[in-house]
Amino acid sequence: MNLDRSVMAMAQGIAGALECDETWGGTLKISGDVIVPQGITLRIAAGTRIQTIENVACAWRKQTGTTDISAAYHDESLNGLFILGRLVIEGRDSSPVCIGGPEFWDGIHVVNGGQIHAAHAVFSSPSSNITVHPEGLLNLADCRLRAGQAPNLRCFGGSLRVERSILHGGSPMLLARNARTHIEEVRFTGPSTCAMDLEGGRHLLQDVEIQEARAGLVLSAGSACAHGLRVSGCEEAVSVRNGSHLDWVRGSIAKTASGIVLFQAGASVRDVACREASGIGVHLQAGSRIDLRSSTIQACCVGLMLQGESGSFIETCVDGSSLMPVYAQSGKYVFSKHAGAGIILEETASVLCNGKRPAGAPQGSSWSGSWILPFVLRSRGLRPVRRFYRSLYVLAELLMRRLAEADPNVSFCRSWRGWRRGDWNPGVSDLDFLLAAKALSGQAGLRWVGRFWNFHARWKRIIPFLGEILVAEEDEILKYADSGGARVPEIPLPRGPSSKRQADRPLRHLIGTWTECAYSYARLIEWQRHYLSHPWELRRAQIFKSALDVLRHLPVDGAPQAVLNAPSRKFYWENLASTPFARAGKLLRPLLKSEDPDFPKETLLAELWAYLLRQMHAAAGETREHRRRPDDLPLPTRPASNAPSHEFLHLWDPSAKWEPILQRCKDCFGDDLRGALFNDLYPSYALLDDGAIRKQELGERLERHAGLNQPSPLVIVLSRRLWHLWAGLPYLENPVLFMDSESLCAGRLAPERHQYAWSDTRPAIPASPWIQASSALALAHFKLVWRWSGSAAAGLSSRTTFHYLLSRALGLKLLERGIIVPFFHLRYPMDAYRSEFPETSEFLQAIEPEGGMRSPAEVFHRYYSFLDAQLRK
Repeated sequence: MNLDRSVMAMAQGIAGALECDETWGGTLKISGDVIVPQGITLRIAAGTRIQTIENVACAWRKQTGTTDISAAYHDESLNGLFILGRLVIEGRDSSPVCIGGPEFWDGIHVVNGGQIHAAHAVFSSPSSNITVHPEGLLNLADCRLRAGQAPNLRCFGGSLRVERSILHGGSPMLLARNARTHIEEVRFTGPSTCAMDLEGGRHLLQDVEIQEARAGLVLSAGSACAHGLRVSGCEEAVSVRNGSHLDWVRGSIAKTASGIVLFQAGASVRDVACREASGIGVHLQAGSRIDLRSSTIQACCVGLMLQGESGSFIETCVDGSSLMPVYAQSGKYVFSKHAGAGIILEETASVLCNGKRPAGAPQGSSWSGSWILPFVLRSRGLRPVRRFYRSLYVLAELLMRRLAEADPNVSFCRSWRGWRRGDWNPGVSDLDFLLAAKALSGQAGLRWVGRFWNFHARWKRIIPFLGEILVAEEDEILKYADSGGARVPEIPLPRGPSSKRQADRPLRHLIGTWTECAYSYARLIEWQRHYLSHPWELRRAQIFKSALDVLRHLPVDGAPQAVLNAPSRKFYWENLASTPFARAGKLLRPLLKSEDPDFPKETLLAELWAYLLRQMHAAAGETREHRRRPDDLPLPTRPASNAPSHEFLHLWDPSAKWEPILQRCKDCFGDDLRGALFNDLYPSYALLDDGAIRKQELGERLERHAGLNQPSPLVIVLSRRLWHLWAGLPYLENPVLFMDSESLCAGRLAPERHQYAWSDTRPAIPASPWIQASSALALAHFKLVWRWSGSAAAGLSSRTTFHYLLSRALGLKLLERGIIVPFFHLRYPMDAYRSEFPETSEFLQAIEPEGGMRSPAEVFHRYYSFLDAQLRK
């Protein structure tokens, strides 16, 4: 026992190996590595403060048996405390032991069977606090650990028990590899990449709370039992991977980006509530299994995403999902006593709900089976097989035409887009039809449309590659043909649109081409980031098509390309060298022949993404310059502001659920991220500074952004210049951005403030010609597609169907009269519509909240007659 050690330590510092049992007290300084050899016990009395000074003694390490500590675990330029024997910290609640310092400290290492028993201690270190090496033992009770960027607490093959403690900071806060851990009544808090990173070994977690970490619990190749685990404010709450198994009883997940994610792993979850996830509540990925009982998934963007192997869901409630409640893509699942919204079912998934197969809305075709689609994609190059596939398409088209002609209410039926003109691709192309009906109004029209969609669902099982079918009256189709939209030349009509009328609408034509460019750009990002479970053969074909469409529709010198009238994508590809985008061929050509599994597709896709973003940014500038020409197109102007350029555009929805996604964007783009707009119904946006588009590292940043795969929301990356132009496009789901005129530069975005001030019935500032033209084009297109969007075949959730149909029908009709309202909040168009059309007040007042909708079909049927009547005015 040596209480006088403190006197000596205050004079010259402690370094070297202990020769006998010691007890430390008072205030001490460590000036070099300190070793507690085997058979020696070091006790630290209550109230002791241990600080560090610059390392002055390292040469003795070779003589004291510490050469087994590798540089990977210990920085030799820093001081460390190495426990080969026993360390007993005897702090009290009123006088804890404090160990560490802001510099010269590399923490405590437990090696060669050493042991630590600590109570009421405070550890702080810019690197790791405690590292347990194989065969080491650590018991902590009522302790606090604070670390910098290094892991706070590490355990490699030893045993770890932590009770009634707090870990703050560290990346991760707890790192365990092939260890045995017991964590009880512990709180993990503070900024960190991960709270608990557990790989291998066995782990027991009891009454653990995790807050504000990028990832909560990550379990790989091991097993864990959790009782009372609570996770909040994380980007990814619980991730179980690579052969691991998690048993979780009682707990909660709240305000995260995603809830439980399983990849080739299993989990048994009981009495757990997952609420307010901006992404997916429970996501089963390839080869995963789950048993979920007596649990609640509420207010998540997607409740259950089932792409795994199997699962059972007993007394599980899925409620309040903004995009879709339950989406089963592949695997076998059983729901018992299921409560909540319906199940959207792919034909490649097997689901029994309360003993019956649910009537889901297929999101794709049966070509996406486990072996059929890959076989078609790999065999399509063989000429005899390709001819066979072609004959199936021809037969399907002929059959659909004959069935349509047999209906007395059908005027004509046309297959559209370019599948017959060189664009057809087995396994990739669908058969899209345009069906013109004679009478679709009122209850009679609703009955006919209902029968048609039932007929469509039956034939979809027989004709798996049957795609989108647009249903409209002939007059609605012809009015769209006269609108100047970019897709008009692709639609075969009984009589072509008037070339004179199109020549009279240069503004609408320009808006239409930019709209198609925006749509294709979003599709490219979607296929690159979200559809990772699809075969690469399918993904690369869709990415190739989307990239080619961006280039086809991209204006040149401020005006639409003349090559827009090319008969097919194939024709445009063959003549790409004669366009301003000839360099794109070098990036697109590898997508046509990438069979090598080692093909660096992520780098190539990021380079392609960066190239398209730069070209769109340049084209947006040229379109603005076009305003100064004699024909003077009235494009949106950039808001004037004297605010500093570093001011940041705040979120549309400032709730905490978007913070992890915002942080992910900041990590990828740094100070060049100038704005973000997130919502859970429609695409979200990340705005980059215009100077960032020209930086050489743009491709690397986009590759890093694409590597952080988050199914929801879909984040579209734009430059600020592009954003100002796109804010007036119908594609953005509202023809104008509807924020105050200085918000983009001044860093404000308040839902209650709008671009135009209101008088009693009309805005004080009328809509610009650009807004009026874009709204007219959007309204013509909406009349063409709303019956498809409202059908079960479109696969939208009840909330999205409700919001989309009502907000677009009411808002676009108001825009047609020059009245501008925001679409994201449905009450604004409803209030304005009641004022403009008083006769609708009683009906609009009786509309139920979004939560009252039981299914998309119910929404469509309930409001069909009202919407049809409004769109005919």
